[in-house]
Amino acid sequence: MIGTPVQWLAIAAVGLVLFAPKLIPVFARILGRLVGMEMKRRYGISVPSAPRPIRNSRSEPQDVETVPVETPARIQSAPEPVQAPIPAMPTRSSLPLWTGSALVLGAVAVLLWYLLHAR
Repeated sequence: MIGTPVQWLAIAAVGLVLFAPKLIPVFARILGRLVGMEMKRRYGISVPSAPRPIRNSRSEPQDVETVPVETPARIQSAPEPVQAPIPAMPTRSSLPLWTGSALVLGAVAVLLWYLLHAR
């Protein structure tokens, strides 16, 4: 296997940050709970937990009566103002995007080489 588990963990963390940043809080909560439980287990701290409420998954849906919302008729008191056409914005060169992309790809390549290079 190329690389150590720590290196693979670092690559997974970088991939998570780059491709799924919205999952970071979810994994942080799970990791926090696991670390907290492990600390309590190691130090012998017993916390009485409240019994979880049992969910009744077979409950029948309740009938809800909805009242349609009345929309008032639009009253036009004055004619619509005529808007002047918006002038076209000058296009920017795409050079900064390419340089930024090249820098990021270069940094990723260097990190991957450093993490996966056999020692």
